[in-house]
Amino acid sequence: MSSLANRRVEQPHSSAKRIRSTRTGNIYSQLLPINLSEPISFLSTLIPILRPSKQQTLKLRGAYEPISNSVWIEDASTMFFLWQRGFFGKGSLSRSEPTWLHRARNRRLVEILEDDSQLRLTAEELTAKRRIERRDQKIQKLKLKKVTINDSEKEKTNQTSGEKSPDSNEKLDLQDESRITNVQEVVENQNTTAKTARITSEITTKPLKNVKNKSLVLTEEVRDEVQAIKNLEHLQLMNEEAFFLTFGLGSLDVFSEEEDQTRVLSILEMWELFCRSSVRASRDASSTKDERIRSDNPFIISYVAYHHFRSLGWVVRSGVKFCSDWVLYGSKGPVGGHAEFAICVIPIYEDGRLVKTMSDERRSWRWLNTVNRVCAGVKKTLVLAYVVVPIDDGREEFRSPKKVLSRYSVKEVLIKRFIPTRMRD
Repeated sequence: MSSLANRRVEQPHSSAKRIRSTRTGNIYSQLLPINLSEPISFLSTLIPILRPSKQQTLKLRGAYEPISNSVWIEDASTMFFLWQRGFFGKGSLSRSEPTWLHRARNRRLVEILEDDSQLRLTAEELTAKRRIERRDQKIQKLKLKKVTINDSEKEKTNQTSGEKSPDSNEKLDLQDESRITNVQEVVENQNTTAKTARITSEITTKPLKNVKNKSLVLTEEVRDEVQAIKNLEHLQLMNEEAFFLTFGLGSLDVFSEEEDQTRVLSILEMWELFCRSSVRASRDASSTKDERIRSDNPFIISYVAYHHFRSLGWVVRSGVKFCSDWVLYGSKGPVGGHAEFAICVIPIYEDGRLVKTMSDERRSWRWLNTVNRVCAGVKKTLVLAYVVVPIDDGREEFRSPKKVLSRYSVKEVLIKRFIPTRMRD
């Protein structure tokens, strides 16, 4: 059984061609919203004495939303900072990166300019445009195939009909000329679509001042109108992400929506809040009667797995789209390629018993084969993360995260789908 820590070496992925330019890559070069300290040396100890540093740890602010059971970040600069420094959270109006404001401004500019060639498109806009162009390419190919089939049928008919009159030959010549014209039009349209796809796949920004067409030059009123569009999007952090930023990194202050906004929740208050909310959200209604935080609390189990893989240097994101709990990206994150691993968390007690709060579906071979097939279809390796839970004898309460988390451990099992036709040797 190989650990994922040993597989941290960057490997070329099939989606590596999606990696952006060097300038954009530098934006996502750091995977944590803090500045890691450099190795201690004699010179580094003298610099603070001779020239005191004015740099302070950046404190981010978020608010807990009980309805969605998540932490909201509404400040635009904080949203992009968390995304660019570790890919934390998800835009409430976007697929992942909070780009709703950028897309809204682009839509308004397209209405005015009637062209998006001069705009800096977001990843979602490029994806949507490529899908439309692929659909047009398929339509053009079908038209070309249909013309070719009709020509072959006509040739067979002409061969069986024998000799023809001069008038019929003239008609055939006209039909051949029109057929050649149709084929040329289809090929030209196909080449134009492919050329457009290559151009739009590049993320470039061209200054409007270099545009020769005067109609593309924006007026001050239009610029003010575009800039006046309000940002209706917020960054939504999962409880595991918020607690990791607060407890693990100390870079996030979380406020409670139900109480005074000026009061910051302490780590113990966040721990208890997230543990209580996870029990309310779980299907096990009998556990809600117990006010004591148990060792098999769903939030604790989920956070142990999240903290484990984050500490190994992986970018951890929600894997609900792929029938898993988490997915792991490399150092480039979602902007650099697809996730390499899909994580399914399976909690077990120290004596080997499965945790009762886990659904019965995860105990069956059907569930395992289903998830494994889904992961194989999207080129991901399935990893079963067994979280070893300490036995709860009822005499101890798991209220202190620092003491509690050290008692948990994670064991990884990598599973691959066996395909006989591809694995004969």
